[in-house]
Amino acid sequence: MERTLGWYAHRTQFGPGARVDSSGNVFHADAQGHQDGGWHGRRRQLVRMTAAFGLAAAGTAVGTLAAINRRSRLER
Repeated sequence: MERTLGWYAHRTQFGPGARVDSSGNVFHADAQGHQDGGWHGRRRQLVRMTAAFGLAAAGTAVGTLAAINRRSRLER
């Protein structure tokens, strides 16, 4: 694994030739001015958290019902 990662790092980081200088987009936005990806705000986070808590609650309910059902069968 170390040999493979070493080869990959050497090839991608120290690849052939020097790169052409460019202004980049670190300090200046591109000409179109649109944004892809990134943070989607509180609404998306709220949806994800609600879904996660809902799945956790559903799993807990199913597990509890299964345990109650098993206990009632063992008592018979």
